[in-house]
Amino acid sequence: MLRLFFKSHITLILLIRLILNISLIFLVLFSNAVLADEIITQKKGWYWYEVIETQNDEEQQENNNSRKPLAKLAPIDALMTMHPADIRELLKAHHEQAIWQPTPEHVRNYLIVQDVMQKKAYAMAAAQSYVMMTTPELNSNKTYPLNKVGMDNYLQTRGNEIRNTLRKYQKAFGLVFFVKQSCQFCVTQHTVLQAFVDRHGWAVSIVDISKNSTVAQRFSVEYTPQIIIVERGGDRWLPVAVGVEVITGLEENVYRAIRLMKNQIKPDQFFQMEFEEQNQQPLKLTGSHK
Repeated sequence: MLRLFFKSHITLILLIRLILNISLIFLVLFSNAVLADEIITQKKGWYWYEVIETQNDEEQQENNNSRKPLAKLAPIDALMTMHPADIRELLKAHHEQAIWQPTPEHVRNYLIVQDVMQKKAYAMAAAQSYVMMTTPELNSNKTYPLNKVGMDNYLQTRGNEIRNTLRKYQKAFGLVFFVKQSCQFCVTQHTVLQAFVDRHGWAVSIVDISKNSTVAQRFSVEYTPQIIIVERGGDRWLPVAVGVEVITGLEENVYRAIRLMKNQIKPDQFFQMEFEEQNQQPLKLTGSHK
């Protein structure tokens, strides 16, 4: 009796294990089928060797026949008076036609329209040159020359103004250099700052933010290296360098900060040099150009 009981119990366990194995196999097969279906769904197009149905020759010929031929090209005098938007559409249409049916006539028509566009652009450029010559107020060359001689003079004047301003205000302002021991960039920035001091004679205070967090918090400094300019005897200050800055960039930023804190410029005039101000006055047309 006991033997029969154990035999029945073992048979039941084997049956349960068989049912579980069958269920597991079914789940695996079902999951693979779903995954395969998703992959197949995603793999579409020529890349996955899918044959995409295209129009047959008859359908393509029917579409070609349905295209209306372009109207006869207008005389050049009429083309020259057209609006640029209309000429662009005409140029595109003749370009496509010349590619579709590259006959000498179609290519010639396309080149005619293209030549009209070029002539109108040339005429506009000529008129612009005349207006800039006869209306100096509109000529940017008076402030920002484009030729080499003028550019050399501009850069020399710009450099002289920056150096003179830094020399003039070296006693009225000072620099604070924020560093920390683990900052590798601070070493490089210190070399640049030393060159600035040797060139312009400014006073610099070095603050390690890991040792003097109070000063760092006062000037909202969280990253190093960072340099700020501080007005002596006042409470105004501005950052002039964050990260490693080259000496020319540092000079320009200090110059601009001085002019801003002296209320000589506003933030939207941050790039404006003092010698440029005479050419930045409100536009006033004179003579026959009013």
